[in-house]
Amino acid sequence: MTSPWKHPQTGVYYLRKGVPKALRSVVGKGEIKQSLKTKDPKEAKRILIKELPKIEALFDRVRSKSIIYTTKLSLALAGEWLRIR
Repeated sequence: MTSPWKHPQTGVYYLRKGVPKALRSVVGKGEIKQSLKTKDPKEAKRILIKELPKIEALFDRVRSKSIIYTTKLSLALAGEWLRIR
C-alpha cells in the first residue's frame, strides 16, 4: 500500500504512485504525484485512501485497451487524469 509522502520543505503530504513500466510510455512519466493539500498525517491517510483507487482505475483502463496508443489518445488520458484529480 502506498503511504503519504511528506515534503521535507513544506510539510505538505503527497500521494506518490509509481507507474507500471508497461504503462510509462502511455502515461508519459514514471510516477504520479498529487498533493493531498494537508499537513496533518491522519487527514493525509484519509485522503490518500480516497484518491489511490482513482489512479489504479486509470491504470486499469489503460491496460484494458487493446489499441495502439497515439499522441491524441495519450493527451486524452492525461486530460482524464487531470479531471479525476
